[in-house]
Amino acid sequence: MANEKTMTAREFYTAIAGYAEVLPSDLVDYAEAQIEKLDMRNEGRKTSKAALAKQAEGAEIADKVIEFLGACGGATAEVIASEIGVAKGKVVYQLTALVKNGTVEKSKAKSKDPYTYTLVVAAE
Repeated sequence: MANEKTMTAREFYTAIAGYAEVLPSDLVDYAEAQIEKLDMRNEGRKTSKAALAKQAEGAEIADKVIEFLGACGGATAEVIASEIGVAKGKVVYQLTALVKNGTVEKSKAKSKDPYTYTLVVAAE
């Protein structure tokens, strides 16, 4: 029972729409309409004022992190957070994204040491 996979509403309606040849057309139309409603709801979430403000805040923090790392060469998340005056969790979140896109590199000297972050130098 614990290993059962539950199906999301989108998966359910997509599965129904996938059987358009064998299911009644009104059922398929209903499923497609529900998928469209899900799409509209999700689109509204992406452009809400709160989401846009959060994205702008994140971009501002990322810019501060890059600027700081450019000036100091490398630092831990804790040092970066205290120097730029932002909560450590927010800094770590932005550092993770910057590591993922290749802007910043993460390394450790020893296994018990905290991660050190440095800017990746672009090859010319």
